[in-house]
Amino acid sequence: MKMGCKLYKIFFLSLFIMMGCYVKCYGEKENFCKNKISSLLRKLNFYSKKNLLEKDSEENVLFQRSFNNYLSSLSFDLDPTKTKKAIEELNQFIKKYPNSYKISEAHKLLSELENRLEKKDFYIAHTYFLMKKYNAALIYFQNFLIDFPKSNFKEKVLYQICIIKYKLANNKEKVLNFFEEYNKYIKSYPNSPNIKTLKIFYKKLLNQL
Repeated sequence: MKMGCKLYKIFFLSLFIMMGCYVKCYGEKENFCKNKISSLLRKLNFYSKKNLLEKDSEENVLFQRSFNNYLSSLSFDLDPTKTKKAIEELNQFIKKYPNSYKISEAHKLLSELENRLEKKDFYIAHTYFLMKKYNAALIYFQNFLIDFPKSNFKEKVLYQICIIKYKLANNKEKVLNFFEEYNKYIKSYPNSPNIKTLKIFYKKLLNQL
């Protein structure tokens, strides 16, 4: 549909220019006007063929493959393989064709996929947390912070890490691990309502030392 619209625009633009040439050339030699119109027709034919050939160009093939993987990753499941594949191919496209007319759409799709992957990874970690599988949850949350350091879920992740550290604090070393996470959290989010709960945990563990 987009390709057809482009051809129509080129055609009507060329027709408008040709009519302008005819008016401008009125009274001039007939051959001169014919040459100008013929030249415009050749250009129109060239761009029409160029647009048709671009359908099978490497640029379009790479974008279409990325878009197909994007569509395949729409269903929400725990396997991020298709999402990561689409992200990889879109990054290739953006790097290889930074001036493509599809570049804006590519960035939009990439942003959506990265957000989807971020939510999926948080969901996995949070599910382990709710199941009270704290060791597994801790690993996933720590990896999440590495992969998405500027995530909107960051405060929630750090808070749940504090809770996990508290739940696992069955010796002095692990108690000190909780204190470390606790201090990190209150420095980052001094006005958080979660601090009240964390202070209770802090006092309980402090009395065990």
